[in-house]
Amino acid sequence: MREFCLRRVPPTPGESEVDLLEYYQDVALRLYVGNCTGYIGIKRSNYWRAMLDTCPGAGEFYRALVLKHPLHEVVLMRYGAFLAGRAAREHYEKKTKM
Repeated sequence: MREFCLRRVPPTPGESEVDLLEYYQDVALRLYVGNCTGYIGIKRSNYWRAMLDTCPGAGEFYRALVLKHPLHEVVLMRYGAFLAGRAAREHYEKKTKM
């Protein structure tokens, strides 16, 4: 009976697995900040997102980070300001052409 109970418990991750998860969580944070600031391009971003999905827990961490990180709201505000500025510029250009 004791052997059965021990088999149901998931194995504790080894030291190398924990180190790997910490590394990928650091990569996820850098990837997120790089995407928010425009430092990382779309190809490199897609590559690292695929790499994060290869490590259990790292892909989920990245997706949770994107949804709940305080910088997410700042990025949305910057994008909204960018769109408003572009619309105002296009409106001004149309007026000056007339």
